[in-house]
Amino acid sequence: TVIYHYNPALPLVSVELVFKSGSAANPVDSPGLASFTAQMLDEGTLSRSSMQIADQVAQLGASLSAGASIDASSAQVMSLKKNIDQAVDLLADVVLNPSFPLDEIERQRSSRLAELRQQRENAPAIASRVAAAALFGDKHAYGYLELGTESANKATQRDDLIAFWKKNYVPSNAALVVSGAMTGDEVKAMAQAKFGQWQGAASPIASLGKPETTAARLVLVDQPDAPQTALQLEAIGVERKSLDYAALQVLNGAFGGLFTSRLNTNLREQKGYNYGVGSGFQFQRVSGTFTISGSIRTDVTVPALKDIFKEIKAI
Repeated sequence: TVIYHYNPALPLVSVELVFKSGSAANPVDSPGLASFTAQMLDEGTLSRSSMQIADQVAQLGASLSAGASIDASSAQVMSLKKNIDQAVDLLADVVLNPSFPLDEIERQRSSRLAELRQQRENAPAIASRVAAAALFGDKHAYGYLELGTESANKATQRDDLIAFWKKNYVPSNAALVVSGAMTGDEVKAMAQAKFGQWQGAASPIASLGKPETTAARLVLVDQPDAPQTALQLEAIGVERKSLDYAALQVLNGAFGGLFTSRLNTNLREQKGYNYGVGSGFQFQRVSGTFTISGSIRTDVTVPALKDIFKEIKAI
């Protein structure tokens, strides 16, 4: 599938390959695998080392990145129009021919484990991790953040990364999204030249079970002497294809999605309880979430909660 938007305002082109397999496609015992796989794409191919990839990207004045979210994985390159052919060569190489070198796997593993350790000292990160587990349970892929867990990252082997890539990074599971100063004929020629010979078996969409939400109404992670409460109110939301998508976006803008929303006006501007509080729907392929979050002064946690529920009832 090719999705194309002509935009001649600047001599730039963005090309992104998006795959319908993100964290939701992780095996239950391997949270973080999709993220780890995407992170490895530009760390070496069959013909280029990670340093060679970085040098060529720099010489082109381009940017190259890859990552994974809950429902998708992607790799993207952006460059000046005059360099886009060489830039897309790099994009195609990292997606179609990653080599998953062992030394780079260990370097990325160390970086991911360090980030997980840092999250243990970050109250909002802890709240997000605990909230996901509380909403969906440990048998559901949505019950983990994209980075996964320390035990899963330690256990991931090169064969696991290759298997995830082979299964999910296939043309039937992908869309090539192009935006910028390229005509339709140029896009078609580029897609055919760079990806016309790409093959792979069809990848099934991950089948997710029902969320196993905790019966607890209050989940507390005690951090003695913390000056702020990392507060999150969570609920199962709606999937992206909901007919209420547009209405819910507008509703949330008024409620907590904007700086001038009711929540922020009440808690920050009128009461001075915090530097900001907001809300948002995460529209996922199935069972999205609705979240209200903010870091509240510890001594006013209870009155802040009362005001949050007051605004929920008012809207």
